[in-house]
Formats: sequence, C-alpha cells, structure tokens
Amino acid sequence: RRVFLDITGTLPTPKQINEFVANTDAAKRDKLVDTLLDTPEYAFYFANKWADILRVKRRNLANRAYGTFAFHTWIREAVAADKPYDEFVRDIIGATGDELSSPPTVWFKELTKPEEFVDDAAQVFLGQRLACAQCHHHPYERWSQDDYWGLAAYFGRIGRKQLPILGSAQQNASRVAVFSQPRGSVQNKKTGKPADIKPLDGKAIEVGPYEDPRQKLVDWMVQKDNPFFARAVANRYWAHFFGRGIVDPLDDSRVTNPPADPELRVALATGWIHNKYST
Repeated sequence: RRVFLDITGTLPTPKQINEFVANTDAAKRDKLVDTLLDTPEYAFYFANKWADILRVKRRNLANRAYGTFAFHTWIREAVAADKPYDEFVRDIIGATGDELSSPPTVWFKELTKPEEFVDDAAQVFLGQRLACAQCHHHPYERWSQDDYWGLAAYFGRIGRKQLPILGSAQQNASRVAVFSQPRGSVQNKKTGKPADIKPLDGKAIEVGPYEDPRQKLVDWMVQKDNPFFARAVANRYWAHFFGRGIVDPLDDSRVTNPPADPELRVALATGWIHNKYST
C-alpha cells in the first residue's frame, strides 16, 4: 500500500495485494518498484509534483492555457522517459524558443527578473534560500550580496520577443520567444556596477557574446564536485518518501540548518551521480 501511494499516488487493488502476498520471490519488492516506475500513474504523479515546484500555473488566464498544458506534458514525458535530472534542469534553465518549440520556456513567463530567477533556481535546484542576500549579508550565513548578484548575472542576457497569437485551436495563447542576447548585465546593488558572472563559492568567469550564460550556469551546477545540486534533489526525493528531508525544510540548506545525517545525504547524492541522475 505504501509503495503504491509513494510512487503512483494510487492504492493497490485487492487482487494486486493478494498476488503480492502469495508471491514467494525474494526479489518481489524490487520488482514491484520497477513495475510501478513503468506505469503512467507514476509519470502523472511526479509530473504534478514537479509542475507545482516549477510554477506551472494558468492563473485563470485563457491565453496561458496552451503553454501551461504543454509544459506539464513535457514534464510528464520527461519523467516517463527517465530523462536524466541534469538534462531536465538544463532544458529548463537554458530554454530557448517559445512554448510550441520548447515548452520549458513557460518558466520564463512566470519569472521575469534576474532576482526572481536566482531565488527560484537556487531554492529549487540548489537547496539554497538566497533572497536575503539580495540586500544584505546575514551575519550568521555564508552568502554575500556579491554571491547573490554573481548568480543573477547568469540571467542578465535573457531576451524576449512577442510572437503572433496562436489560433483558436490553441486557445489564443500569447506567445513569447525566449533567447540569449549577445550583451546584457545585472547591476550589483551593493556596488552599483555590473555584476561579475560567477557561481557560488567560485570565481568570476568570462562569457563570450555568442555564448549563453545560462548554459555555463548549468555546466557548473552538474559538475560531480558541486556540493549543492545532487544533494538538493536527493534531499527532495528523500523528503517525499520519508515525510521529512535530511535537511528540513528541504530547500533551506545552510550553515545554521545542518543536515540531520550529513553522511547519508552525501551517499545519496553520490549514488545519484553514479547512476547518471536517473530518477
């Protein structure tokens, strides 16, 4: 019952229960998990979870319906195909095009400012709540304003272009193409100058005019020695299956909120990387 609920959000039928109890195979639990991961219910269940995390919302606006459903479908198909998590994140953060060619660009409708991208991307994909560092360096935390705006600078070249409205078959969806511009910067509110593009705990990097800074950000995120990315998603899934994260709240990893079991979190993240981010 518990494994059905946790993986598919559904209850087993009496027939399925009786068959499982009668099964004498020592590996029956592992096989049941594999079976459930191949069901449409699993893909729909976790697509709904990720859609909630990624702000896939129509907001009762008819012209956002097409993009909302397109992005949800994209997430569901990614889950069903076991798209590696690093590729899943890259397709979202580095999305280019519009909801027809690239449904993850819908994320760029919900978020529009570099600060919003930092707050959301850091919390969802790195398990870090950085919002306070936008204006000040908290005396009991590690991240400074330079850290915050260095991350924001990765999103300083995002460009948008309004495209023709789709026909009635697509519910008159408003279309916005997202692309990377050759130039663009974000002002560091502490210095009043353009912020250097730099990862957390890293040095400033140079990004050429024909390169997309967002791709550089994901390159850093998915490195095997990144201390945030794999640990954050491992903690998120642990919280789903056990009701509480190793770090709790699950997206608030910081010096003053240490993990309950640091070795376990590292082991889970290492296993995830070893399995090539298979979910």
